[in-house]
Amino acid sequence: MKRISYISKKIFTTVIISFLISLFFTSVLNVSAADNTTADIDTARIQYSQYTKAGNDSIEVMVLGSYMNDQKKALDRMNELRREACYYGFPDPRDPSRSLTTSDYVPIKWSKGLEEYARFRSAEGLIEHGHTRPGTNVPISDQYKDNNGGYVTGNGESLCWPGKTLKGGVDEWYIEKTFWLNGNAELSGHYTAIINPDFVYVGVGGFNSPDYSLEYSGCVCGIFAEKGYMENLRYSSDEVRESVLNRLYDESYLPDCNNVFQVISIKKELLGNPEIIFYNKTYDRDYNNFYLGESGRLRVSRKYKSRTNESNVFDLDNYSFKAVKTSVAKVTSQGLIETKNTGSVAVTAVNGSGNIVKSNVIVKPFLKTPKIKKLKKAKKSITVKFSGSSSDFDSTKYYEIQIAENKKFTKKVKTKTVLALYNWDSSPRINNEVLFSKLKKKKTYYVRVRAVSKVVISISNNKSYNNNYTLYSGWTKPKKIKTK
Repeated sequence: MKRISYISKKIFTTVIISFLISLFFTSVLNVSAADNTTADIDTARIQYSQYTKAGNDSIEVMVLGSYMNDQKKALDRMNELRREACYYGFPDPRDPSRSLTTSDYVPIKWSKGLEEYARFRSAEGLIEHGHTRPGTNVPISDQYKDNNGGYVTGNGESLCWPGKTLKGGVDEWYIEKTFWLNGNAELSGHYTAIINPDFVYVGVGGFNSPDYSLEYSGCVCGIFAEKGYMENLRYSSDEVRESVLNRLYDESYLPDCNNVFQVISIKKELLGNPEIIFYNKTYDRDYNNFYLGESGRLRVSRKYKSRTNESNVFDLDNYSFKAVKTSVAKVTSQGLIETKNTGSVAVTAVNGSGNIVKSNVIVKPFLKTPKIKKLKKAKKSITVKFSGSSSDFDSTKYYEIQIAENKKFTKKVKTKTVLALYNWDSSPRINNEVLFSKLKKKKTYYVRVRAVSKVVISISNNKSYNNNYTLYSGWTKPKKIKTK
């Protein structure tokens, strides 16, 4: 059983420097912080694309996330950079021996068709680094020479990892201007694609994911097309050609597309066997176990091994989940899981074809179990003396003390709480004492204690708010005492 956090993400940026797809490819590293993206695995809808293109040797899988939607800002920024290059006479990407002039300035136009492809490529970019599709070594530029599928692909691609916004991706590519002005064409391909007057259409797409198991947390992709390139491709029919060009010339933006499972296809031989993964909304600390108090969702996933790393992608099939030993964890048929006690529980997932995936769920205490040091009896009362773990004082919010008339704590249960820190100076309570009064005379009671943690998680998606999650230690072994 593996566990994936909604909260944590990989925080690094890799910028891939390319000129035209058909020319050359190299890379540099640029580090910045990635934005957290909230996407709800319980409500995400499945998003298909004509570019999925699954074959007999491929399997359709999914990645979770949301598409970036600041298209106008990205387009305006590109045209601002094109005007700058022409106004100041920067070297012409078509012929570096000459300088651009104001007469070379041509505003690049947005293409809805290119944006469709850029969006899909940005989703693929979360699991595959470079200008190739996942599961194939065929360069992008060689995949659509015969355009029989009605694809609007252009003839230039720029990529940026992870990217917070589309405009942010453009700004990352703009950093390469210094290389270009210093005569280094190999490290300025993204920038020269922006200012090249021959590129007259562009579509930019970006995909952000909260899924920690993916190779990247986000990717921005720009697809460029020269005037006449798409017009001169070979098409299977006039109808296909007309459809492609209509989408190429459409300058409108795609609508917002948030909280989706984007379907992509990967070769079977590059995917691992299905396995059950836990996606939590609580606390990211240990990837191999659940913590007592956590809740989340079980999903069936497959491991994809790219040329540079590994990612977990969702299985497209619907699975029904079932668990035994429900005293440890409650699991619904949809895969919702709620931990109830420490221990292990076997979970089985079955899809419509009868394929079975099994896993053992292990639930661990988040905090160390306190120790009951002494029980003191009196007439119709019990005093409980206990101590917490010194290593957990910073994590413990309070202690929970229970007494009951039976060992299973189902009869006449009484509960009290004690703060783990003194209010006046925030120092830890080393020794704790709790009195239970007004009990029955000469009655046997069972006593147990546990530690409780309140974990605060900050989630950001253009706004910030906090969620509190309650995690627990295990209960102490019940001790019994008889009142006087």
